[in-house]
Amino acid sequence: MTFRTETTLAGYARAAVDMKTRMHEYCASIDGSEYTRAFVETNWAGLAPTHGDGEAAAHHRLTDVINRASGTVWAQGGAYVLAPP
Repeated sequence: MTFRTETTLAGYARAAVDMKTRMHEYCASIDGSEYTRAFVETNWAGLAPTHGDGEAAAHHRLTDVINRASGTVWAQGGAYVLAPP
C-alpha cells in the first residue's frame, strides 16, 4: 500500500480510505491474530497466569484484547490526508 502512484488529492483520499479498510480487515483476520499472538508470546513470555489459567490462556486473552482494540481503532478512525500546498 502506497501513496506513490497517486497524483491528485482525491486519489490520496481514496488510497487513505482503502488502506484504512484493509488494516481493519487485517486486524480482524486470522493472519492478524497470528501476528499478534507471535508478538505477545515473544515480548511477554513471562506473563504470569491469572485465575488458575495456564500461560497460554493469558497470552490468548491478551492477544484477543489487542486485536479488538486495534480493529476498533481502524474501523472507527478517520482517514485524513495531508497534502502539500
